[in-house]
Amino acid sequence: MKVLYWGHEEWAPIPYYRGQQFRDYWPQYGVEAAYLRYADFPRAATDWRPLEWADVIVFRRWYQDPTTPLAWARAGQLGKARVYDTDDWDLGTSRKIPHRELILRNRPLVEQMAREAD
Repeated sequence: MKVLYWGHEEWAPIPYYRGQQFRDYWPQYGVEAAYLRYADFPRAATDWRPLEWADVIVFRRWYQDPTTPLAWARAGQLGKARVYDTDDWDLGTSRKIPHRELILRNRPLVEQMAREAD
């Protein structure tokens, strides 16, 4: 099985728990993983080969880039399994979080991805 992590950043601690902590063990179970970093998104908007390669695409929980909705739709068109990583529910964030308004502006995308995920 081939798994693509969409929106992965290697330097952050949370991605370690999302996709890296078991990557040394996955090959023995037939799992091959790839990671598409945010820096790769401009190329990904015109080159769908990473989505075509994968059997499963794991999308991170919240997005503010224009490429993710396109990739979400394309993965669905390709019949790929789409996992929406919701380790916490961003729409229920406290009013004290500085980026709350940005999250709420993305509410339609967040809700769509949660509804359509496999």
